[in-house]
Amino acid sequence: MRIPDPEAFDRLNLSDGVAFGLCLRGGFRFRIDYREHCVSAGQLFVVLPRHLFTPISGSEESDVRILTVPLDKIHRSSLIPDFDLLRRTEARPCLTPDGEQLKRITAVWELLAPYESGGGRAAQIREALTSALLLIITSLVEEQPPQGGEGPVTRQEQLTQDFFTLLLEHHERQHGVAFYADRLCISAKYLSAVVKSVTGYAPHTWINEAVVMQAKRKIRTTDRSIQQIAESLHFATSTSFVRFFRQHTGSTPLDYRKNGVPRAVILPDRNGR
Repeated sequence: MRIPDPEAFDRLNLSDGVAFGLCLRGGFRFRIDYREHCVSAGQLFVVLPRHLFTPISGSEESDVRILTVPLDKIHRSSLIPDFDLLRRTEARPCLTPDGEQLKRITAVWELLAPYESGGGRAAQIREALTSALLLIITSLVEEQPPQGGEGPVTRQEQLTQDFFTLLLEHHERQHGVAFYADRLCISAKYLSAVVKSVTGYAPHTWINEAVVMQAKRKIRTTDRSIQQIAESLHFATSTSFVRFFRQHTGSTPLDYRKNGVPRAVILPDRNGR
């Protein structure tokens, strides 16, 4: 199975950019926040900034490519007429291009591969190819007809979405269910019942997931010390942070930074796969 390595997922998770995934072969299942999605060969998916992305499973022959584009680059781009169109994908993040669209997308994606790093001309080429790819994908998003009934429709679904909005904003500082319940003006017991009813998992599980994802990003994509990362995530001590990280990943932070151990998923696949 060819899927992005853990570092690619770490860069994607809770990032300040927009991530695009392209499935060339097989199939790939994942979560964005608490919603599960699946793509198969020839499909794209989009992950908007500051969302929890959790890979679940892929077939043996899966080939999935990831491209993350910083948000400031998209905002500066004169090629993107209406960035808000990407918001349509929050409920339907999977896109199905037709044969010709897929050929164009794949061709540009392949051209990008030799220029993934480096400065000078390589950086200029990378910038131009990324802009071309963004324009093609944005055109595909524009063609998707809006659908009525998307988004939360019940009180419980709305509360759950509000919880996730708060979680993505405050997870680095606030690790307790009571904080989120208080912000939503409900009891912690009621919030726990609602979130578990809608998502299948209790709020503290999602809080732990968000903290682990952020920790992994900082460990693998920054040169901060473990002590500094622990402080940025508001753990009382680096020892408590190491204990938490090991409990949820099976690895110490230093081992994860050094070896890139296989990614542990806190949330099990509901179907047991």
